[in-house]
Amino acid sequence: MDHGGVDINGTTVVLFVWDHGDPLVSGGGMARADAQFKLRLPGSHKAWVEIKAKEGFHSMQAVILKLIDEAMRRDEQIKQA
Repeated sequence: MDHGGVDINGTTVVLFVWDHGDPLVSGGGMARADAQFKLRLPGSHKAWVEIKAKEGFHSMQAVILKLIDEAMRRDEQIKQA
C-alpha cells in the first residue's frame, strides 16, 4: 500500500495521523459526545505514555487509543483461531 511520502536525502518520510489508534485515517475523529472516563495511572505509566506521545508527535489520548485498538484486534484474532 502506498502511503505517499516525501523523499529527503534518499530517505522517504511519511507522516501518519492517528485517529482512534489507527495510523492511516481517512476521516472521522473524536468528539466531545464520545464516552469519557477518568483513568488513574501510576506515575511511571503516565511518563511512558508521555514519552511515546512525544516520540510520535501524537497526543497521549492517541497513544492510549492505539494500544487499546491493538489489544482489541489481538483479542479478536485469538477468538477466531
